[in-house]
Formats: sequence, C-alpha cells, structure tokens
Amino acid sequence: MHKNGKPVEDLGYFYDTIHGRVAFGDLPKEFQSALRVALTSPALDRLTRISQLGHTSLTYFSATQTRFSHAVGTLLMMNRLLAHLWPDGSVPPTIIKDVKKKYNNVFDLCRDKSVCIRCHLLLASLYQDCGELPFQKVTSLYFRPHKNDLNSLKASLSGREPQNWKTKDVFTLRAISDLLKLSELKAYDFGFLAFLITGDDPECPASLKSLRQMMDGTIDADRLDYVYRDALLTIGSLSSADTVLRSILRYEPDHVVVSDPRPAIDFLATRARLWTFVYSSPDVRFRQTLLKSFLQAGFATKEARKVFRAGGFISELTFDAFVELDDHSMMHRMREIRSHAAGRIARTGLNACDALLKTVTDYECRIFRKKGMGDDFSPDKAALVPDDVFFDLLLDHEEEHKLYVPQSVRVEQALTTDPAEKTALMALEECSGSLIPVFSADNRAPLVRDSFFLFRPRRSGGIQRVVGELINSDFLFESLAYEDARREIEVLDDTWAEPHDFSGKKVAISCSFQDRVTIIRVVRALQSRKQRYRILLDSLIGIGNTAPENSEQLIREAEGILVIGSKTYIKSATTDRGGNIALEVREIYSRNTGSTLCPIVVLAIDPHRDLEAIPGWSWANLYPGKVLPPILEPLRNSSDTTLMKAVDAAIDFWNTK
Repeated sequence: MHKNGKPVEDLGYFYDTIHGRVAFGDLPKEFQSALRVALTSPALDRLTRISQLGHTSLTYFSATQTRFSHAVGTLLMMNRLLAHLWPDGSVPPTIIKDVKKKYNNVFDLCRDKSVCIRCHLLLASLYQDCGELPFQKVTSLYFRPHKNDLNSLKASLSGREPQNWKTKDVFTLRAISDLLKLSELKAYDFGFLAFLITGDDPECPASLKSLRQMMDGTIDADRLDYVYRDALLTIGSLSSADTVLRSILRYEPDHVVVSDPRPAIDFLATRARLWTFVYSSPDVRFRQTLLKSFLQAGFATKEARKVFRAGGFISELTFDAFVELDDHSMMHRMREIRSHAAGRIARTGLNACDALLKTVTDYECRIFRKKGMGDDFSPDKAALVPDDVFFDLLLDHEEEHKLYVPQSVRVEQALTTDPAEKTALMALEECSGSLIPVFSADNRAPLVRDSFFLFRPRRSGGIQRVVGELINSDFLFESLAYEDARREIEVLDDTWAEPHDFSGKKVAISCSFQDRVTIIRVVRALQSRKQRYRILLDSLIGIGNTAPENSEQLIREAEGILVIGSKTYIKSATTDRGGNIALEVREIYSRNTGSTLCPIVVLAIDPHRDLEAIPGWSWANLYPGKVLPPILEPLRNSSDTTLMKAVDAAIDFWNTK
C-alpha cells in the first residue's frame, strides 16, 4: 500500500531467527485477513505458553523457543515451498481437478483456484501443531479428547473417524472448527483442512496424497522448520532449510523427489543427531520418565484420581479445558496437587513430582544393555526397585519411531541414471555412499543400541546398597521389565467393577508378558474407548506365579475374550502344558464347546503365516468348529491409527454378539 507515492509500513510482520523479517505482504493477499484473525485465536495464543522443546531448555539454556514460533515458521516454510514448486503461482491441473472432485467448496474462497488451494495449505500449516499438549510425548498417553468433541467433529466431517486420530489432530481440528465460524474464514473448506492435517480419506486421489507429503512427509514444511530451529539453539547444523528446499523437485504420493542427495542427507543427519543427542538424551528422557511416573500414579487409584480431579487433571479433556492447559498451568497444578497428595498418591509418583519440580536434581544416569527375558526368571527372583529409582526402557523406540523410512526420499539426477532404466529415480539409501547404513530400516535414536536408562539418586546411605544390589542382580533387565509392566498395567488392570466409568461386555485379556509393549498400547486403547476389560498381571507374565484357578476364573467369568496372539503366546500354549497360557486356552476351548459361545477376537502381533507354522497349534484350540474368531491384522510396529481401528473392530464384535 502507498500513500502520496511513499510506502506505508505495515505493522504486521514477523522477525524470526530462522526466517528473518517477514511481512504479511509477503504472503498471498487473499490469505492475510484470515491470518490476522487466526493469530489472535485462543488456540494459537496458547502456543506462546508451550515450549517447543519441553524439558530440553533445562539442559540447553537458549532453547526457549515456543510452539507459536514454530507454527509461524511452518507457515512461512510452506509459503516458500509453494513458491519454489510452483513459481508462477499455478497449481498443477491434476491437483485442481481432484480437489474440485473431492472438496469443491475450496474454491468458494476466491476466483483463482490455485490461490484457493495455496491458502488452505498455509492455514493447515499454521495450525498443524496447535493441538499439542504440554510435554506432548508423555501427556498424550494419559489425556485424551472428550467424547463430545469427538462426536462434534464426526458430525461435521461425514465419513471421518476422529476417534482414530492422534490426540493432537483432534484438538487441532476442534480449534479450526471454531475459527471457521468467523466471517474472515467462513469460505475455507473444513473437510479439505481435515484431510491435510490428518490424511484421513480412504478414497484420496494420488495427487492429493502428494499434498499430504508436503504437510507430513520425510521432508515437509513442518520438519524443514523445526529441524533447523531446534538445531540452531542446541547442536548446530551443517546445512540450511533453503539449501534443502532448492533441491526438491516434486512430491509424489509416498515420497519426495530431490535433484541432489547431499542436502537431504545433511537434513536427515541433523534430524538424526537431534533425536539422539537432544530429544532422546538422558537428561530429557529422565524428565519425561518423572512426568510419566507422576501421571501414572495419579491415575492409578480412585483416591489418587480424586486428588487429580480436584487439581484440574482429568483424563478426558474438553476443548475449553485443553486451551487452558499449557506448560505454566500444568506445572502450577502439579505443585498444588503435590501439596495435598501425601498418603493419597503412590510414593513413586510423589518422588517423581518432587524431582520434576526442581531445576537441578541430584540424580545420575547409567546406560545398560537389554537382554531377553530368561526362561528361569520369576517374580520371586526380581530385585527390589526402590520408589525413588526410575528407569526408561526406551520401549517407544522399539516399535514405533524410525528416523528414516526407506524409499521415502528419491533422487533424480543424470549422475545416477542408468540408460537401460526407464526412470532416473534412485532411493536415497542407495546413493548415500558411506552413509548408506544410516538410512537402513533399522535406524533408531538411543545412544546405545538395545539399551535402557537407569536413574538413581546420588545420595549415600541404605538406598545405595539397595540400588547396588539391583544393578548387580542377575535379573536387572527382567526386574525392571516386570516393574514397568506392573506400574503401567496396574494403573487399571481390572475395570469390570467400574460400570460408571466403563461399559460393554466384560472382556478377559489372554496374552504373554513378552509382548508387553503392544499389550500396553492395546490396554490404553481399551481405556480410551471405555471398554470393560480385565488383565491378570501375574498371569500376564506367563511363569506360573498366579494360582491356576485365577487364570481359569478369568476366562470362565468373561463375556468376551481378547487373545493377543504371538509366536511367544502360541509356543507357551503348546509347550508348557501346565502354564497359565495353556490353562487359559483350554478354558477358552471349554467355554466354546457348549451351546452358548463366548465371542473371541484375536489381535495378532506377528504375521499369520508365522503363527500358523508353529507345530501343534490350531485356531480350533480357541474356537471349536468351522467358524474361526476374527483374526485382525498384525500389530507389531503398527501405527496408532491401525491399532485403534483393530481395537474398535474388536469392541464392535464383542458387543454385537
């Protein structure tokens, strides 16, 4: 805008350590009014009170950036990415055609169809992280959206299943749904924004999947901002976002194509270093372990849940409660709860809270290698774990998180073109030279492969003797694994007698302790769905510690049965005839030889062909006759969405039989 031939300074601008000075005028004019309104929304304002790196700032003192700065940075990075891919501003005709077919209301925004699509991508980029809980990695395990918010989204988005989304995405879309009620944003298509953020569209055309890669892919606008933002204030980086961006040629439905492998390698190497030395460092994991221990204890018993509720910690968060929950309010509530929690919350949780509320703690970390659960281990051999000793078995790095997915970045350049091939594409892991092993399928973040952390207080006295005995125990890993399962599953190991909080048929869970990582995920999913279940901790361990009558009674009194099947489970059932799993299998068979069948669902952890190849096993052991129980897809290394869909299918089966 000019006045008397002179430029007028627009007071709306950003100055960012990554992007420098960026004025509103650098963004599409059709987007600017929506941006100004969005930046004043309660959901985005909340991000100014949430740290981008959580507890990391206690180690890297300068790493104090907020989620708000990252949200704006992601918006700016998306704008630059769009300008790079489509320099004339024209979105490819195929994308326009498919958007018109699936989300025609997108073009109500303005006359220029390309601008309409770009504005939606920019708004989605700005909001893509606004649903983050404070200290998201831990809190997302214990807090979930209220059912009213899920129902509201489901009613607004026909054909979508918000209950299968990540917690972050649910709250993000709730924030956007409120935003779109304002006049400046009424022309935005909620369905298209929901797809861009969640990817939830089973009939999505390939061209639109490429847009999702720009939002959530190996090299996307989000990562291009946070990798260099986080690295700048912690470990440094070898390249820049601009260098990587200039190398991008295009996005395909399941990968990104680059012209040069070097910028992508530097980018991914920086991200890998962040995961190893920042996000997964012992200091950060210690704080996460303390927070998990506190929340775990607080939701463990009815008395503890009363204290939590009085202090403002409720597992089902309404959207209004979510907006009020940030770093500062959460720490304040923890202090208030701690002052009233003596004798009402487990000592482990109170010790964790005391340590977490201190800036400097008198703890040290030791790293130990994992080893498999020995056949000769039993709970009576477990070493005592003191209530002020904490540990992190790094189980989330075993099944879920990978630093790089093979084939997700491909290189197109003359240097690596084979004249005999029809395409010049080559996967990044095939043309990375000495760094090829870094991009293998087994790329995990922990400092020591197959390891775990043990955090112990430095103070002297009797505790040191007990800790020394624990460390020198022949069953250190087994003892901690047993304690980990006990603390995690004992939070709610039996919900049959809680009809006010849980509903549906009384489901018995039959499983093997070796599969505890997946079991814990399944139990959390059942909790989030309010489905009644019972799991016997000692029976879960599969070592005969529980009286046989308990295992038999578990199955005998159930109205539905969940078998979490794996190679370990089936081998135990076929080789250890007197063990708990074999007893439960025989009782299941007995339940289903009469006139009244007990509905059974098998959640397989390993591929079906591996389970069927075990000698001496037949699914008829569980369900006599020709009708077999539903055997759902293998869950090892599955995404949260896949696991939730499997649990939902199981619940539908039990409660409709």
